[in-house]
Amino acid sequence: MSYGNGQNSPKGFLPSTYLNGAVWDGQTLDYPIASGYATSIFTGDPVTTTNGYLAIGAAGTNPLVGVFQGVKYYDSTGNPQFSKYWPASTVTFQTQDAQAMIVNDANVMFDIQVDDSTGPHTHPYASQSNMGFNASFVLGSGSTATGLSSTYLDYTTINTGATLNLKLIKFVPVPGNGTPTSSAQWYNNVLVIINNHKYKGGTGTLGS
Repeated sequence: MSYGNGQNSPKGFLPSTYLNGAVWDGQTLDYPIASGYATSIFTGDPVTTTNGYLAIGAAGTNPLVGVFQGVKYYDSTGNPQFSKYWPASTVTFQTQDAQAMIVNDANVMFDIQVDDSTGPHTHPYASQSNMGFNASFVLGSGSTATGLSSTYLDYTTINTGATLNLKLIKFVPVPGNGTPTSSAQWYNNVLVIINNHKYKGGTGTLGS
């Protein structure tokens, strides 16, 4: 992660604390992934459910159910596997459902890097005046080496709309991570909650 050090290195959504300030306790809930599901999902990627199965989340469209934390399944030869990411189009033993571990609590705050999707980067950071507003994200390609997401919060989407996926709460409390005073402090990180969470009605609240 960058934490305002001028380095662009997003790692997706990192569970941090609850909205009341308590430290995230590591709890997840298993959700099924259909054998052969054709899109890779990385640790830290936002996810949703479709027809009872887990699927990658989409910016500004379907409500989100949480954030992916790894997957358990039996491979095609019947051997148990655990992976930090779901490899696209994996066929499981006897096409049984894989089980993905999801942070699905609507009150968990996530640490996420801010970037500017327009390129070249003209404003790749959030400011204090953006807190309380809403935003969407950009899905990264992820790393098959580490299993980690490279998804980030898209600065260009920060606005008041209730359907935007994320609500900015505050800066991650790391020294130097705040409103930048120079380009050396770009790519800062913010704490967000899922604004359009499925377990809170699917449509979020207006930003202000």
